[in-house]
Amino acid sequence: MQCANAFNRKNNKFLKANNFNVSTIIGKKIFDDTKEKIEIDNALKSVRLPLYNFSNYLSGEKSPMFKFVKREYKMMNSVKYNILEHFELKNVNFGVNVSQKKMDKIIEETFGVKIPLKAVYRFKSIYNPAFQLYVNKNNSGDFKVIVIDLYHLVIPAADKFKGKNKADLIADYEAVKNYNVCLSSIKK
Repeated sequence: MQCANAFNRKNNKFLKANNFNVSTIIGKKIFDDTKEKIEIDNALKSVRLPLYNFSNYLSGEKSPMFKFVKREYKMMNSVKYNILEHFELKNVNFGVNVSQKKMDKIIEETFGVKIPLKAVYRFKSIYNPAFQLYVNKNNSGDFKVIVIDLYHLVIPAADKFKGKNKADLIADYEAVKNYNVCLSSIKK
């Protein structure tokens, strides 16, 4: 069983049947059922990196994505937020679709510092699969969002909702490259 699959508690029959805590499965404490603080404010910075076909600007304040991100932001700052109820933990695999150099550059441009990629977790929204958070767990045990990927551009994948069978990073980037509303505007 892959670790990424073990984290989806809602759909994983093995976890339901055996009532395992996720931290038991991977051999160290990463998550448990308690609310853990999600620090997201420092990642509310949009960047556009044409060389890497990446942008996380929003199209407008009335767009469905803007409303979705704003709602997620408010929930993350609520008292009873459990990230595993809203996101599925996925692996960060480097290879054909993503390079480590690309990920390093996106993290550095967004967050301002380099973070070892082995300490980065990817969370994919169960409500909007294109929306992904790249998260680091800091020394005090809190989750710190370091990159917000609105359009599945960090690790490209086929958009099944649009009937695509394979990833088309260039077309996906071209569709959003002129958006200009910064993620920080969701705090208004």
